[in-house]
Amino acid sequence: MIKLGALTLENFRGCKHYNMAFGCKAAAIYGANGAGKSTLSDGYTWLLTGKDQQGRADYNILPVGAVEGVEASVAASFIASGGGHFALRRVYKPVFTRKRGESEKHRTGNTTDYYIDEVPQKAGDYNRFIAEHIGSEEDILTVSRVDYFAQAIKPDARRERLLSLFSGGMDDAAVIAKHAELAPLAEQMGTYTIDDCTKRWKANRRKVNDDLAAIPGRIDEAERAKPAAADVETDAAAMPHLAAQRLKIKSAIDRLRSGESASGIRQQISTAKADMEQAHAEYIRKSAGGNQTLENQMAVLRQNLSTAQAAAAKHSSAATSSETLAEGLEKDISDLRQQVMDEHSKEFDAGSGKCPTCGQSYPPEMLESMHGNFNAAKAEKQAQMIASGKELSATRTGLAKQAEADRAAAQQSQTEAEHLQQKLAALQKMLVTPPAWETTADCQKRQSEIAALEQDLQKVSSAADTQIEKLEAELAPVEQQIQTVTARQSNADLVKRQDARIAELKAEEKQLGVQLAEFDSLLHLADRFVQLKAADVEAEVNGSFRTVRWKLFEMQVNGGVKACCEAQVDGKDYGSLSNAERVNAGLDIVDTLGQKMGLMLPVWIDNAESISHPLKIAAQTISLYVSDEDKTVRTEVLA
Repeated sequence: MIKLGALTLENFRGCKHYNMAFGCKAAAIYGANGAGKSTLSDGYTWLLTGKDQQGRADYNILPVGAVEGVEASVAASFIASGGGHFALRRVYKPVFTRKRGESEKHRTGNTTDYYIDEVPQKAGDYNRFIAEHIGSEEDILTVSRVDYFAQAIKPDARRERLLSLFSGGMDDAAVIAKHAELAPLAEQMGTYTIDDCTKRWKANRRKVNDDLAAIPGRIDEAERAKPAAADVETDAAAMPHLAAQRLKIKSAIDRLRSGESASGIRQQISTAKADMEQAHAEYIRKSAGGNQTLENQMAVLRQNLSTAQAAAAKHSSAATSSETLAEGLEKDISDLRQQVMDEHSKEFDAGSGKCPTCGQSYPPEMLESMHGNFNAAKAEKQAQMIASGKELSATRTGLAKQAEADRAAAQQSQTEAEHLQQKLAALQKMLVTPPAWETTADCQKRQSEIAALEQDLQKVSSAADTQIEKLEAELAPVEQQIQTVTARQSNADLVKRQDARIAELKAEEKQLGVQLAEFDSLLHLADRFVQLKAADVEAEVNGSFRTVRWKLFEMQVNGGVKACCEAQVDGKDYGSLSNAERVNAGLDIVDTLGQKMGLMLPVWIDNAESISHPLKIAAQTISLYVSDEDKTVRTEVLA
């Protein structure tokens, strides 16, 4: 339990100064309307949460018309039941800045300073300290404001908080164990919750119901697929007679198609055609034998002709190459001849007769030596050129002779090739071409014999075909009767299969009905479980409070349960209670929740003058009374 030791407000909203040592005892604060009683509770809440009683963080904290530099602050000291104590202080400071070019400062914002035991703190560290040593904002308001939990918190969050605090040990298995009628659910649960099982059962029930609804249509489809009933016994007796009749007719047809007369004629036609083919081959062999010698001679001539033509082409190419090289040498010889003439025309030039280096005149003997050296070099160079010219001339002459020889050889080979071509043409004329086999008398005779045999076969076949057509006409109705009986027998098998399928579908329909009933039973038990658990949870929660009862579940017309969370006193909803009843209900809630949460904080009670008999609670209370006689706030610390 944490109690308030002292509270100090400076320039906080309508309160210029307030300082009171509560000594961890209950207190009564008196004052007329507007005197600042609510400001004290707002300051206390702002110190712990940064918000006022209505949960507003952004509101006017400084007094109306406060001069520049005024700061608002709230400080309090707290003492825990274990003997620990700490002090908190929060200071609100406006920020003023002067813009460039302006003479006066303007308020541009605000800042807040935080202190723990008068040691400056950062906002995060300050808030963490409160959360660790006191509680979260919601926890603080829950156990210090009598109207907060029943009115300010949303119903879903309120209900969740109650269930987490008072029914944490009431799991599904415990509820089932408590109520014998729910025993079948225990067999189905396993490691799952009833909610999980319900979802699974509903999904399975939908599938079973869909399958069950489809069964009649599938049965009707199977009925409509059954063919008309047939006389099975009559068909069974007729089938052997029809099969024997069909075999007799087919055998007669086969005998006619394989008759001996037609077969003999076909054999004669086949033999005559084979003999004609053999005679044709012999005619071709004999015709080709008379030209064999000529063909052999022509083959030799063709080989020799090819050899001669190749030799002529080879010699002609060699001659052309030699001529090309000789022409190139002729140009080289002409250029060398011009170089000899140019060298021969060169004369010794002594210049000015002076050394170009030192500028002195050459001695006569040196000039003569230089002249001799010039002539010797000139003669040697001319001799080299002449020798090169002679060598080139000899090579050119050799190439010219080689080209002439190649031209002659090419001409000779060409003449030989032309002679061979003439001989080949003469032999070609001597070849004998025999007349076509189809024009010979032997061929025409054999064709006439075959045509006569084919005419005889046509006559015999025509007579057989007439008889075959008659028999096939007799066979057609027999085949039709056999097909009809076979189809009826197949239909009978299909009827049996469809009947078996219908029986299966009816069995499946019965099984699905059983499954549907089982799922309906389980879902009914699940609904009953929800109802019983709701009653158990409400009883568990309500058993912890003195006057307040919580309505956590609302029964629906269809038997379902709708979650809700409404405080009631003597059967009346919280919203319809009088002010005194609401305050006492809030005290019950604050006291019970605080003890369950392990967090007991000072509780502020507004409009305390309307409560004649306030509910006694364990926590420190600070009651606010409207008193017209007290124009300023007056505090009494109670014994």
